[in-house]
Amino acid sequence: MRPFFVAVLVSFAGHAASHEPTSFDHSIGAIGFSIPDGFDIERIAGEPLIKWPIVADFDRDGNLVVAESGGVGTPIDAHNQKQLHKIIRLVDTDRDGSFDERIVVADQFAFPEGVLCVGDSILVAAPPQIWKLTDRDGDGVCEERSVWFDGGTVTYCANDLHGPYLGPDGWIYWCKGAFAKQSHMLVDGREIQSSASHIYRRKLDGGPIDMVVAGGMDNPVEVAFTSTGEPFFTSTYLVHPNNGKRDGIAHAVYGSLFGKDHSVIQDHIRTGDLMPVMTQLGAAAPSGLACLNRYDIVPFDSNGNDVLVAAQFNRQRVTAHRLIPMGSSFKTEDHDLLIADRIDFHPTDVVEDADGSLIVVDTGGWYDLCCPTSRVNQKTASGGIYRLSKRQESTTQTRQPVIWSTLTRNQNCELVLDSRPWVAREATLRLTDADIGKLRELAMIPRSSTASRLRCIGALTSLGSPAALNQIASFIDDPHVPVAIAAVRAISLHRDSRAVAKLVNLIDHDNLFLRRAAVEALGRAGDSDSILRLFSTDDEGDRHLAHSIAFALIALSRAHPELDLLQIASNDDEKRLALLAVSQIDNGSRLKPADVFALASSDDESLSNLAITVLAEHPAWAQELMPFLQTYWSDLNHHGDKLATLLSHWKYNPEIQDLIRDWIWSVSGIDDDPQRRIHETYLAEHFDKVSPPKLPAAWIEPLAHWLRSSEGRTKLALSIALSKVDADLATSEALIEAIGSLADQSAETGQKLRWLRCLPSGSGINETTTESVMVDAFSNLDHSDHDVAKEAMRRVSLSASAARKVLDSLASLPSLDLPIAIQAIKRLDDETLNLSLLKRLRELNSAKTLAPNYLTNAFKDSSPRVTSEAQETCEAIARPPVEIGDAVAVWQLKLVPGDPVKGLQIFHGTKAQCGACHTMGFVGGNVGPDLTRIGSSRTMEAMLEAILYPSQRLEQNYRSTKILTIDGEVLNGLVKRRTTAVVELQISADETKMISTDEIEDERPSEISVMPTGLAEQLSIEELSDLMALLQAAK
Repeated sequence: MRPFFVAVLVSFAGHAASHEPTSFDHSIGAIGFSIPDGFDIERIAGEPLIKWPIVADFDRDGNLVVAESGGVGTPIDAHNQKQLHKIIRLVDTDRDGSFDERIVVADQFAFPEGVLCVGDSILVAAPPQIWKLTDRDGDGVCEERSVWFDGGTVTYCANDLHGPYLGPDGWIYWCKGAFAKQSHMLVDGREIQSSASHIYRRKLDGGPIDMVVAGGMDNPVEVAFTSTGEPFFTSTYLVHPNNGKRDGIAHAVYGSLFGKDHSVIQDHIRTGDLMPVMTQLGAAAPSGLACLNRYDIVPFDSNGNDVLVAAQFNRQRVTAHRLIPMGSSFKTEDHDLLIADRIDFHPTDVVEDADGSLIVVDTGGWYDLCCPTSRVNQKTASGGIYRLSKRQESTTQTRQPVIWSTLTRNQNCELVLDSRPWVAREATLRLTDADIGKLRELAMIPRSSTASRLRCIGALTSLGSPAALNQIASFIDDPHVPVAIAAVRAISLHRDSRAVAKLVNLIDHDNLFLRRAAVEALGRAGDSDSILRLFSTDDEGDRHLAHSIAFALIALSRAHPELDLLQIASNDDEKRLALLAVSQIDNGSRLKPADVFALASSDDESLSNLAITVLAEHPAWAQELMPFLQTYWSDLNHHGDKLATLLSHWKYNPEIQDLIRDWIWSVSGIDDDPQRRIHETYLAEHFDKVSPPKLPAAWIEPLAHWLRSSEGRTKLALSIALSKVDADLATSEALIEAIGSLADQSAETGQKLRWLRCLPSGSGINETTTESVMVDAFSNLDHSDHDVAKEAMRRVSLSASAARKVLDSLASLPSLDLPIAIQAIKRLDDETLNLSLLKRLRELNSAKTLAPNYLTNAFKDSSPRVTSEAQETCEAIARPPVEIGDAVAVWQLKLVPGDPVKGLQIFHGTKAQCGACHTMGFVGGNVGPDLTRIGSSRTMEAMLEAILYPSQRLEQNYRSTKILTIDGEVLNGLVKRRTTAVVELQISADETKMISTDEIEDERPSEISVMPTGLAEQLSIEELSDLMALLQAAK
């Protein structure tokens, strides 16, 4: 029986679906499926017809074109040179709904990540290119191959490119993931250079591209569209993992900027907070996404709402998401459609067939590139293609090819409305301006369905000619809102300024979707007369509408640099919009610092906060604004928070450092002047925020003086602040003396240690007793001051006797404390001690948790003998087995039945210390992945490999960075934060390091995980088995 405690603990994360079928009462081969009542599932293609299918699309004859994997390996660029993958055409010759013939369309492909059939061609995404394959002779094989688009990058996980997808507007969309920098020419004439993720689009016949959305997400995968053209996409890591949140489905409103929030999106336009995730899916690795044309496949009443269907790779399921309007966007009602009971069932694509049934592509178990969830026996997990349909409804399709050459123009136009998606697509591609009249006629038939009218508008949009746009404009004021929305979106796409007068009339429309579409269209049309109307548009507190208003103003301001939006704005709301718009253009170069500072004093809180944010982003303005900062300093009651924000962002500016130096002198005194006391308390409480990671040399003397004169609350605040910054040992004599004196004067052990942790790195300790107390607390895990002793040990230089005492305690230290001890001993640069240390490390199992090459780097400046011994020791303790797969299998055989509750104790205990980096439920650290539901997405083998050999497979979001500093230090860790001035690197679970960008000589992705190796050797077989039981139960 599963322990209740563990069941509660590991179920905190939210599920993506609100109605989950749970009984696996439909079996196909070795896979059990849970599907809604009244539904059937069948396998319509598998081996030998297809193996490891990835993605699929219908060609113009109703055949299914599939990208077939040939396996994958690392590094990806070397693997791609093998060209193991194929494009396959599956044919249903007897029209029974299952495929029975295989045609190799093209072989010798790099890793394919998308297929789109257009006419006699197939667009195939194989990073870094999208290829155009063409079948000229109609035999099903593509003889021609050319590059349609080249992104120029292939990164570690090969998620640089997914797609392409055909929008209802006739444009081709694709997703750019990973964080390699790409350069592209945009349709508005600008060149973009960005490392962020994107959704791009351009016309089928090529040309410059349009940027739809951007973000810090790792891997946007598929784009799907509602009937009115609203785009949605699936992606991993839309937020930093927390409380079960990570991946999701998002509404791709034009110009949106999504999370997760990190350095790659710093140079992109922000219209406020990052755009919200519509549907949170957890660690689902969502891939395929489709918006249903029919609702046959959903086991609920759609109530006329559009329904998205998503494939969740990690969770072995396909889910349906009913779109419920909320403001100018949506929320979703979520349901499971299909769940498989095997962890090697990995759905990657979903395609709606003409009868409303759903084709599901299971790629099988071949893909383990950056994805340990798929690491299984590839011989037994070959994947397949399935059909989910309602019971007793025929799935037999009329796939008789259309003889296109025999059709009249009117017949071709009528096929735009055909229920077979491949037929409607081909008919649309064959349209010319000669068909515009017929399309309008079809759209105006009195009893035409909304879907038919929207198809006609989509076809006109695909044409995109002036004549087609003239016809579209006539639908802008259509009384049926979905038709009007589709028309406005078409005008927006083509930047048609002729419809501005009609668009302006819609920006106060009651329907917020139509209002948002009109606002977007006005911004793209480029008419400057729209600015005043946009200023007055009410966003009604709706984030998506507010974004579109701001983004439109940014576009118009960029197009009309002669206009001063801040002068045009007549009230605080308009000034906020104007400031937001102008600040996002050319890094705010059009702004005058004094004008922005004046806005920061506004009584309107939102305007004032925005002005402070804009000021904070421009440290170069500091010198000009120095008199204004003094006014804030003089009135901290009203301006203290604003001043702290500015100083924390401007702290690397030399003028600001001089100003703070003067303020330190001014507050260090013993008089009872109330104003001085206010300033002293304020500066002490904000000191670590306004100080650079390394104290400026000019601050040392006034700071030492301040420490000597400070009392009570100020002294306590400084003891905390100084532990978070460092100082140059060579120029800090006065500071060392002041801190040492405070430590010596402290009667309580904890307070002594709190002062020692404030010393500049490498400082000695004058008092032997104090040093002994610190070493004792560090060596004893049960000591009440153990944690603060660890902080002090990172700073001080030990005596030889104290270093030997630390050396003798190595065996009792937990693995996370071992690097602290090594560095403390190494600082003495005593060859005998260093050799003894290295010898001792060879005998310790905990030493196997050290990062590869850690010792080589640590002792690189030591004597030749020590350097050689460090290299040999490093090799001895870090040597992996020749075949990691075999080693994992051996370990797996050693495991015994485990207890999840005991496993939880080990997870948070001092031996494994998993909780220092990982969250289980709501408890634990956030350095590594959230493991709350790890058992639902990874096999025992994959989890065991991650524990034993964490560097074997690196997830992109947790891939380390290796930094070489100008003084030769090599650092390995996770980048937590990056600015133009500093990089914050997570070295281990409890240590971060701030590195000035001026000190970085080289930076590149690392092949070494920050997760320590050798964890299993720290545990007994019983303990490891209990830990594995916990992870398996975490579902």
